[in-house]
Amino acid sequence: MFQIIERRADFEPNDNCSTHVHISPDDGGWTFDHLKQLSKAIIYFDHAFAALVPPTRRRSGWAVRNRYQSGRATLSVDEWFNLIEGCWNQEELTDLMSPIRTHAWNFQNLNRSKGTVEFRQPPPVTTQYQCIGWVELTVGFVDSSRIIDAEGLLDFSPDVEGLWEFVTYARELQYFELDCLNRIFKDKSGSIGWTSVTAVDPELEEKKSQEARKPYTLPDKFDKAQN
Repeated sequence: MFQIIERRADFEPNDNCSTHVHISPDDGGWTFDHLKQLSKAIIYFDHAFAALVPPTRRRSGWAVRNRYQSGRATLSVDEWFNLIEGCWNQEELTDLMSPIRTHAWNFQNLNRSKGTVEFRQPPPVTTQYQCIGWVELTVGFVDSSRIIDAEGLLDFSPDVEGLWEFVTYARELQYFELDCLNRIFKDKSGSIGWTSVTAVDPELEEKKSQEARKPYTLPDKFDKAQN
């Protein structure tokens, strides 16, 4: 895909660009238990993801960190876990984790035909290797969340080092595009707590929300970008 696009255009990312990865299980869809475990992993590793992405992405109003969403920014991890356990169904969990789509992990598509969880926090990519790296991270993270519960999370440190161990836990390293994944983690370490968020223009958000609901295919989007 990158080779085809590069024949007609150049990649020129800026601070307003990002990469979104949509994911859903290939074995019959999400279970409610898996979604709850994924939600807990998202909260637990929030500080690690913040250290993994550039400042523009950790502060972006288009990918607000789920743990620090409006009205819940002071909650501890344990308090978040209790809220997640208190959800009775997928709709309640969606409203808890991402009441609107502009969160780092967007659950809103679960209640639509897409049926995906969307990871919106990665920075823009300009090569297939960067793209594959973020896809590998997302898939590994979701895979591990399926088999590691809240108690098991405590075996991993909530930083970049622990996130690497978590992402690579469910699959042997030989099954990863390891070079691409390594590029994401290279020279990254530690964790980053709360950061301020860049405000989003409500009118622009509404426009983008309307566009997101349209059934565009990739060629449609490419043709629109060319015009």
